[in-house]
Amino acid sequence: MLRFLIIRIIFRTLIFIAFLSIPTFLNAYTLFYKDYGTYAYDAEFDPYYSYLEIYTSLTKKPLPYLKEEDESEIYKYLWKRSFIPRFLLLEISCYPFPMLGVAVKKNYNGFYNNMSVSDDLNLIESMCAGFEEPTAFSFFLGNLVSFQPKGVSKDIKGKAYMGYLASIGSFHIKNSELIEDKWFELEWKIKGDKITEKRTISWSYRIGTKQHDHSDIKDVLYFSIFRDRVDFKEQKKSIFNNASFEYKIDIDYKELQAITHFLLIGKSFPHKTKKFAFQIKFGFLLEKGEKYTGALKNLETEDNLYFMIRPNIKF
Repeated sequence: MLRFLIIRIIFRTLIFIAFLSIPTFLNAYTLFYKDYGTYAYDAEFDPYYSYLEIYTSLTKKPLPYLKEEDESEIYKYLWKRSFIPRFLLLEISCYPFPMLGVAVKKNYNGFYNNMSVSDDLNLIESMCAGFEEPTAFSFFLGNLVSFQPKGVSKDIKGKAYMGYLASIGSFHIKNSELIEDKWFELEWKIKGDKITEKRTISWSYRIGTKQHDHSDIKDVLYFSIFRDRVDFKEQKKSIFNNASFEYKIDIDYKELQAITHFLLIGKSFPHKTKKFAFQIKFGFLLEKGEKYTGALKNLETEDNLYFMIRPNIKF
């Protein structure tokens, strides 16, 4: 009996390591980017967030270039121009790894259940939690800037957004299960990515609301903050170097009570001579009992707590 238990633990561990390695080796990759002056389109694959987008200038002026190094100055530049939208962006996005989690639970439920270490920790769920939809269609109206000057090495690239984003979708994900739900989301956001030889910085600050057609899913107001930084060359020591932080809170639209807390903290470990870094993130997702009602409500416990782990390789 003990021998069988040891073999089962070893097998489960090996399977989890194999599953864990998928997002590590399938890192973010730009599929294509085409800039035609007043409009452009690009696509990127990432295990957790992949997209195809096209944006066009409403003023017939090309995407402006911003050389500014200081992050706060980037925000000031966008804020001063945020009241008159100059760009329109359309985006189709999907979330491959959370979709894989849904497929595994639906088609290989025994394997999914075997990955449960405790009532609060399923190893597959720990890598897929936090994503509430498999796909989305988004409409952005606001302002954009580019960090890549024309004719300069691709080692300098990225862009930033500030404005209003409306998104729609037809499905909701709960515990790696798909639920039919026509939802609508409206938010104000500032988002950006800047990649140079020295470092990679990504940020996103959002405030908005999400409305659900499914009567058992609560409508919410939310606030979200995300910042990720990887330093490939030695910098002045700071707690922000090679660090990642993400937090989101959902508030019941009617009762104005917090019903979801999402926290993810990570650390990057750059290679000493080559431009890539291994990144590992840990965190939790706390869903209060009020988030779902009716048939979707978890009757066994008042709250749902999910521990998360997300590995990745950053270039």
